[in-house]
Amino acid sequence: MILLVLVGLTAVSTFFGVTTERAGYDLAVAEFLQRVDVGPYGDVLFWMGIRGVAGAVMALTCAWLWWRGHRIASVLLVLMLVPDASSFFLRALFERPRPTPDLVMVVGGPQGFSYPSGTALHTMFFYGFMLYMLPRLTSSARVRYGLGSLLVFWILFQGAWVVHHGRHWASDVLGGYLYGAVYLTIWIALYARVTAWDREHPWLLSRIDGLVRRSLARVGVSRR
Repeated sequence: MILLVLVGLTAVSTFFGVTTERAGYDLAVAEFLQRVDVGPYGDVLFWMGIRGVAGAVMALTCAWLWWRGHRIASVLLVLMLVPDASSFFLRALFERPRPTPDLVMVVGGPQGFSYPSGTALHTMFFYGFMLYMLPRLTSSARVRYGLGSLLVFWILFQGAWVVHHGRHWASDVLGGYLYGAVYLTIWIALYARVTAWDREHPWLLSRIDGLVRRSLARVGVSRR
């Protein structure tokens, strides 16, 4: 039911993303966010975006999950790369123009097409999945609530940041969140199904785990 609702909302968002250059509220939201002075942090965040820090965080998280025995979650993170990349194809398909300097400040200049925001899609998908995984990673309520609050803040902050930098309209970000939420719902269902399957067939991932650990041992990497 949740998936059907999300798909319906995504379809509506996509219709407006394809048929309009921007929503009626987009310019007002961009102007409001661009009045917020983030000081030198703006340059740091822009540098993080163009240097692929998000990809590095994802790779390190994937390796950490595998090493800590959460092999299914680790594999699903790797498989995230496929739907994550869909934003490139969707933007090329929908061809919605990005914000332009004559309307708002655009940091780094316009880059290709705008809908949906790949940053919003990725943060909702990846960090949303990690939010789902928190109760399975720690028994500490304090850690769960603390990290959970941080993850929710980061998801919302990333959407506001790309609007603040003039890289997307708010409606692009909303579309990215919706696409990411659809993928996230599917991934959560996959996690439950594959976890149940692994309980009955534990040998497959155990063999892969053994191969990975032996390969790491040969290059001098061992678990401490």
